[in-house]
Amino acid sequence: PANVVIGGAAGYSNDILISGNCNQCFGNVSSITVNTKGDYTATGTTLTLGHDQSFQVNAAGNVSTGTVIGGQSVGFTGGGVISVDGAITLPNGNLQLSGTGFDISAPVNVGGGTVSLLPIGSTTINGEQLSNITAGGLNIGNGQAAQNVTLTGNTDLSNISGQVNVNLGGNFDSSQASVQVGNASMIVN
Repeated sequence: PANVVIGGAAGYSNDILISGNCNQCFGNVSSITVNTKGDYTATGTTLTLGHDQSFQVNAAGNVSTGTVIGGQSVGFTGGGVISVDGAITLPNGNLQLSGTGFDISAPVNVGGGTVSLLPIGSTTINGEQLSNITAGGLNIGNGQAAQNVTLTGNTDLSNISGQVNVNLGGNFDSSQASVQVGNASMIVN
């Protein structure tokens, strides 16, 4: 199956605003990549992917995800804040969010898959929003960059059935948070 790249390798120079729903509109395409030098906004829309499709957004600015259903791998990378403003449901898929900050105000459910939050530089994560995540695993950081994270608020990770990995190239400060891990195990490197 073919791959689709929207915006080319260099990306569009303007913002991308998605204004309509897409119900498996990419057919048998295995991989969809969207590149922009601006913001990517899909607020209020629904993207439905096939169970074996991958979807990746690379934006120089902020990203608003909209609702995403299906897919085996979904990633949103931005040079600004990543806003999960619509439900993301990937049955046993993997979700990667990479940005300068995270606003996870809608439910995220990847079944037995993994959610990875990869901060760019230093950021504060609202722990109460992490309770919106249901997954087999949760990764915060990848140990590859100088990432500093401050976790705040009441953090309930009981919807994580496996392991929570905090692997930063910098510091992790949870002194402003109350963390409950439920059945998950938590490892901080």
